[in-house]
Amino acid sequence: MELIITGKRIDAQEAYRIGLVNEVVPQNQLMTRVKELAKSICELPQGSIRRDKESVVRGVGRTMEERHFLETEGIMSMFIRGDKHSEGARSFVEKRDPKWEDHGL
Repeated sequence: MELIITGKRIDAQEAYRIGLVNEVVPQNQLMTRVKELAKSICELPQGSIRRDKESVVRGVGRTMEERHFLETEGIMSMFIRGDKHSEGARSFVEKRDPKWEDHGL
């Protein structure tokens, strides 16, 4: 909140230390890392990613109970649509990387 209100500027290392960013890379490796991260996100089931983003946005300012309801609503919606969510759960239980055969929209 302090950074938002005061506009205080911080460097990349401080942003990492306080959890504002997930990683810091040297400037000359930035675009390579960005492309790697984008590719890894594109390989995931897009319906699940959209649902996760929606849950975060819709959950802002809500109680924990309301956020749990939103998550449950999303999971049920994925089941009804027949999304490829089961591979993710199965791979987690089997402690392996998921094999997304059809990860599109």
